[in-house]
Amino acid sequence: RLEVIIPQANTFHWQKIKKRINIIPIKTTFLDEATSPFLVLVNYLVRIARITPKVIRSQKNTIIYSSTDTLPDVIPAAIAKIINHSHCWIARVHHLSPSPFIRPGNFLINLGSALMQKISIYAIRKGADTVLVLNKSLRDTLAGKRFAKEKLQILPGGVDYQTITRFKPTTGEGFDAVYLGRIHATKGAFDLPHIWSIVVDKNSAATLAIIGTGSQNNIKKLENLIVKNNLGKNVKVLG
Repeated sequence: RLEVIIPQANTFHWQKIKKRINIIPIKTTFLDEATSPFLVLVNYLVRIARITPKVIRSQKNTIIYSSTDTLPDVIPAAIAKIINHSHCWIARVHHLSPSPFIRPGNFLINLGSALMQKISIYAIRKGADTVLVLNKSLRDTLAGKRFAKEKLQILPGGVDYQTITRFKPTTGEGFDAVYLGRIHATKGAFDLPHIWSIVVDKNSAATLAIIGTGSQNNIKKLENLIVKNNLGKNVKVLG
C-alpha cells in the first residue's frame, strides 16, 4: 500500500498515475504562494505541524521516503523514526547549498537557508537508514561529513533517453528565450511577463516559451499576466 502526503496544489502529478495510491493532501493556504523568506519559514513550520501527525500514525515496519532535504519532508520522518524504530527511513538529498559566505545573493537569506539545511542533514545523518544521492561527488561529500558510507546510495535523476531520442525537432518555430520549471511564485514564474515586457520594449519581435506544469490556478494567473502585459504574440505557454 502506497500513501503520498503532498501539498494539495501538487496532487495532479499523482492523480495521473493509474495505480492504487492513497493521496493525502495538505490543504493549500496563502503561505504556499509566499516568497518572503520569513513567510516561507512559517509555511515550513505549519507544514511540519500538519504532516507529522499523519506520518507518526503509520503502522509498524513502514518505509518512509522523504523526497527532498527540506525541513517539512525531513522532520516528520525523523520524528516518526524516533517514535518507532521499526520504520525504515529512506532520505533523498539532491544537493548541498554553498556556504553563505561565497553564495551570491542576500547574505541573511543564504545564511537562513544554510542553517535549515544543516538541521536537515544532521537529522538525516542520525536517523535515516538509507540516503539516496544524485551522483558520486555528492556521495563523497556526505561521506566526508561523517555519513556512514554503507548508507549512501547513488540514484540519478530518472531520464528516459530512449523516449527522448524518438522526438523530432519541430521546424519553422524558434524562441529567443525558454523558461523550464514548475509554474509557481517561488520559481519566479510570475515575474516572467514583467521581465519579458521590458525585453519587448527593446525588441518587439522577441519571443519566450514557457515550459512546465502547475496548478490550474497558477497557470490561469500566469496567462492573465501575459494578457495584462499585452504579450499574447510574444509569449507561449507550452505546458
